[in-house]
Amino acid sequence: MRTYRIYRKDADVVAIKDGFSYPGFFFTWIWAFIKKLWGVGVFFFLLNIMAFSTFLWMMHKGSPAADHLSVLWLTLNITAWAPKAILGYFGNHLRGNKLIRQGYTRLPDTVRAKNDHDAIIIGASLPVDHQNHLGDGRHWTRWIGGTVLVLCSSSCAGNPGV
Repeated sequence: MRTYRIYRKDADVVAIKDGFSYPGFFFTWIWAFIKKLWGVGVFFFLLNIMAFSTFLWMMHKGSPAADHLSVLWLTLNITAWAPKAILGYFGNHLRGNKLIRQGYTRLPDTVRAKNDHDAIIIGASLPVDHQNHLGDGRHWTRWIGGTVLVLCSSSCAGNPGV
């Protein structure tokens, strides 16, 4: 079971996994463009082009470092891992912040679900304030195993219309 943050805007519900983004780490700029994080995608695309161009330029110019191409390639790759790790760590937060700027509301708590589809279903069934009541004062909700159960209090037990 994974933990998801739920964002809602009217009837639209988006679930974003809480934690490290492995696709963001491994596929940096491609992942950013798919998630419509344009600035992040352009930055990582240019970073990849710059690293690859530097490697090709060193190889073409006959630089003394070109004699140690494997060491140069390893160095360029290792220096690219730091920004990739930062994107992996903060990528899902960037997506959430973008949704908030677009007018979505983040539910105060997280949801545990098998996948994002199940998290969206659970998130759509929650009240926006996600308190432990449904607003009429006679019901309350409880989280059990990633599922929201609506339980009736003693004051509504005799009322079959509820």
